[in-house]
Amino acid sequence: MKKQLRAAFLLLLTASQAFSQSSETEKFKKFKMADFQLAGFFTTYSPQLVDYTTITKLAANVADLNLPTNIDSYIRRQDSQEGSQGTVAIQASIALNPFNKKKGEYNEQHTWRLGLTYRDINTFESSYNISVPTGIDTVSESRDYFVNAGQSALLFETSYSLSSDAKRPVYAYAGLGAQFGISVASNLEVNNNRTVITAFPDGQEDSQFEPSSVLIKGNSSMLWSTFISAGAHIRVRKNLGVLTEVRYAFSGNNSSAAGVSYTRQVIYAGVGLRYTLGAFEESSNSDSVY
Repeated sequence: MKKQLRAAFLLLLTASQAFSQSSETEKFKKFKMADFQLAGFFTTYSPQLVDYTTITKLAANVADLNLPTNIDSYIRRQDSQEGSQGTVAIQASIALNPFNKKKGEYNEQHTWRLGLTYRDINTFESSYNISVPTGIDTVSESRDYFVNAGQSALLFETSYSLSSDAKRPVYAYAGLGAQFGISVASNLEVNNNRTVITAFPDGQEDSQFEPSSVLIKGNSSMLWSTFISAGAHIRVRKNLGVLTEVRYAFSGNNSSAAGVSYTRQVIYAGVGLRYTLGAFEESSNSDSVY
């Protein structure tokens, strides 16, 4: 009887251990690591034109702006002196795939991405001009007062995207995302320029341009944006792939110290490298991309 009880106990113990191991294998994590990515983007957007009183709020020290004493006599320009705005952003991120309970596996066509983005941004622009009498009919003089504000910012980024079959050598994806962050450096480029034009009897002109430019410190700000993205990934060798991505973003910038803010549209266009975790065969010319 003792032998039978001992055998039954051992059987129950063995069964419980097997069941325990089986249960452990079924306890999947909600997400698994999918890939690591490094990408660079070129961004383009419209300039934010403001008057000089707004610029005085952005400067850490107003005296550094070197405002002309007769600035109220200057004429404010209504167009951008810089033209179209374009800066660079660099993004480093990781991606996670969610676990699908119904199928009992991770869904590699759904991706939650988390990352950090470093951006250079042109924020505000203010431009003024005045013609100064010289007392000589053949000589004209003009002066420009131009300030271009810019920032470097660090932003936390999160997005969720859907893709075609991620195991294919080539696949497409699209998603929604958001960014939140702060400026890590803020400055204002202050220009006080003078131009003298001399007209000669033969119709020729001589122009003398005297530039004066200094860089001063500006107030920091909070930044945010929401965006939609679309892109394509191409596996070039085993786990390594290249990607191209475009984004349409609605972004905001708020300087609490200055009480100045704006919202505007931003277009991103970029390329990058992506290292996908898992086992992949090296791609060849015979691979199907469909």
